[in-house]
Order: sequence, then C-alpha cells, then structure tokens
Amino acid sequence: MRGSWVRVCAAATVAVGVMSSLAPATAHAQDKKRFQTIGKAGSDADRAEAKKLMCRNILDWVLGDEYDPSCIEGERLEKLVDTVGHVIRNESWVAQNAKKPDGPYRLSADVFKSQAKEQVYRALDLESMFAQRSVVVTVDMPEETGAGSAKSVGGKWPFHDQKELRHLIKEMSSSYLDAHRFRLASAKMDAKKADEAAAAMGASPSEAALVGFAESNQADSVLDIHCNVQFTAYDKDMEGGIYGEFRIRNCEVKLLNKATKEWEAKVQIKSSSDIRDLSEMTFDEDGNLTIAQPQIQRTHNADEFAENYFKAIGKACGKALVRRLFKKHFAGQADTGAPAAGAPAAGGEAKGTGFRKPRPGLDNYTVHMRGFNDDEVEEIVNKIRELGPADGFSDIKCDYAKSKDAKYQMLFVGDEFESKIKQYLEAANIKDRAKVEKTTNNFIQILKKGQ
Repeated sequence: MRGSWVRVCAAATVAVGVMSSLAPATAHAQDKKRFQTIGKAGSDADRAEAKKLMCRNILDWVLGDEYDPSCIEGERLEKLVDTVGHVIRNESWVAQNAKKPDGPYRLSADVFKSQAKEQVYRALDLESMFAQRSVVVTVDMPEETGAGSAKSVGGKWPFHDQKELRHLIKEMSSSYLDAHRFRLASAKMDAKKADEAAAAMGASPSEAALVGFAESNQADSVLDIHCNVQFTAYDKDMEGGIYGEFRIRNCEVKLLNKATKEWEAKVQIKSSSDIRDLSEMTFDEDGNLTIAQPQIQRTHNADEFAENYFKAIGKACGKALVRRLFKKHFAGQADTGAPAAGAPAAGGEAKGTGFRKPRPGLDNYTVHMRGFNDDEVEEIVNKIRELGPADGFSDIKCDYAKSKDAKYQMLFVGDEFESKIKQYLEAANIKDRAKVEKTTNNFIQILKKGQ
C-alpha cells in the first residue's frame, strides 16, 4: 500500500575518500590464520606455484568481505600477490607423505590479517582511489509500507515510528562508509533544515532536484537511497509461532555526481526467503546485494526486530556502494553493466576459455561446507581453484566463513556441477569424509560425516 512519502537526510555529509593515513596495524593472535596449499611435487617451481595460489587465497581473505578482489587482474594482481607473499610467516614446505618424497608437497604459512590488510591497502593505494569529495546521504520510503494482513494489523505498519526506522538506514549506511576508509565531515546545514529540504524533493526526485540538494549542502555528490520495505502478517500463526515476515519490495542505491550530473553507481538491495539470518548476504555478478527476508515470531520484541532489519538494510546499502565503486575503479569502465571493451556479449564465448561468458544470476553457484575445519575447507577450495577453470568454474570467492561453517560463491558454465564437486573432493582426499547434498540446481551442501 502506498501512502505519502517522507525523505530523510543525513545530519552529516560523507567525504568520499580514505582516511588521510593508515594507522600501523598491530598483529594479534586472534587475527592469525594458517594457510595451506598443495604443490604437485617438491621442486622450486612447484613451491612457487603453490605460494602464488596461497597468496590468492590470502588476498580473498583480506579483501573479500569489503571489496570484490575478482576485479583485480593482470599486472596489478601479480604485484598484489607479490606484496602478500612478503607478509606470510613460518613458511614450511614438506612432503604430504614422508614415504613418497616425489609426491605432492604441502606449503603452510601463518598470516596476520591486520598486517596483510595494511600492506594490501597500501599497495592498492586506497588513500587516493577516490577524489576527496563530500556526499550528502538521503533516504526516502513510503509513509506506509506494505499493507500486510488486514485481519492481523488493520492494513497498517505494526511497529513504532517509521521515521526513526528510516533514520536507521541512513545512519548505518553512513557508519559503514565511515568504517571503510570513508570520512564523515560536518553537516553544512542543521538536521531540521536538512530534513525539510529533503522532504521538499518528494518521492523519486529528479536529477536536477538532487543536484540542487547537493548544492544546498555544499556537497559534491548525493547518495540517494530509495527503499520500500513490506511487512506481511499471516492470518494464522505458522509452526513455531511465526506470524509475519519482512521483505524488500524495492531498494535502489544511487550516487550522483553534482558536477557531471552523472550517476557514478547504481545498485539494488533485494531480499530472499532463502536467507533468514541477518548476518548473511550474497552478491550477484553486477554487485547487487541480497539480504535476509526474516520471519518474526510472537516471542520477539517487534520494535527491536524491525530496528535490526532496518539496520541490516542500511549496512547493505553502504556495503554495496563501497564494493561497486571499488570494482568500477579497478575495472576501469563505466558503471553501465556493459561488458568491457573486447569482452564477449552475455552468452558469448569467453576468449581463450572454450566456455561461454557467464550469465549474471543464472550461472551463480554456491558451495556451503559445514563441519570442516579451516584446513579442510582450504583444501577443498584450493582444488576447486586448481581444477575448476578447465571445467567451467570462475570467480571463486568466500561469501562468509565461521567456525566449521563456510560458504563460497562461484560462477559455473560447464556441465554436471555436483559431479565436478565430488571429483574435487576426491582429489583433495576428503571424499570419504564428506556427504554431498544438492539442495537446488545452483546450491550444494558438503557436510562432514559424523558431525
């Protein structure tokens, strides 16, 4: 149900650009991780290849949560891998089986994430990645969102002040920018006047209105977040006392440059019933982000539950924008969704691979590993990285990793996805310990037996 619209403006502007200096990182035991990769044999060339693969895995570990390392290619990637190679510690190179010295060798090394992150950010020159410009953040939402069940909630939003919830989106998106090398600056007008100016633009304002809004705030760009969230209440409680669920009907995040009057970035935030945990989120090839579609129970504090969901939306807006700008910067192409010069059109064959170009959304696959320790997960992923390209795998990256719970996203344009994964498990000597379950055509769980 659509009602009147209210636009909320950030009480502070956000300066796009990293902090003026990166403070020296202090290594702590809790951010240390031991990486392992397997070489075909014990030669220097095999060791160098194993180390290169390890450095790629470390790079994904360091950048994966904040940025998209898959967009870094060529000479820049080689230099970055070399940078990572200088931060590994306690390196060892031994035969997997002492009785077979001519067989595979295992490379092991420790890495402190704080140290690796400092060096990687410095090598990428994040401090000068974006021009030093200020951005004013605005959020607009319907006065009344989805109607829900008339029997349960009378067709009205059943939570407290929506204006406060809209402010949560603004605050969390600004906070994410601030925490990821963006800098908050003082507001150019007081909060009340800024809110009034934002409200005066109405719903879905024109580019001219946004440019004027940026000028009134003495900002170089404006980040416009247009979001419509629906709560649907069920007529009867479902199993477990569930009586309703949130979903995003529409959420678009756009960054407009005042000087050029061009959109520098556009991303969509979506929700999916396949995701219930607010800490989980996935990206498609175009950088659009999907978060949870959570269900609320009678036992929940309704207002607190709603606040947490709107905070998650705000964080997702900031996260998606940061990743898109990073990818745009390193891909060196306009943010239009068009392929880079010389790249095949969607569905065409990718040069030199023998496979067609992946189709965004349709060729995204997920491998969810549960019950395995970090070393076992790494062995599985290394085999996918090593053998997968020849079978149609690409863009293999960590979605999230927790204690004995890791999820990896990848693109696949070959045949028999499940069969290939089983082959890689066998190559990693893990097949006997693993049970493979195909949940959907594009989603596989690998469960450790006995867990």
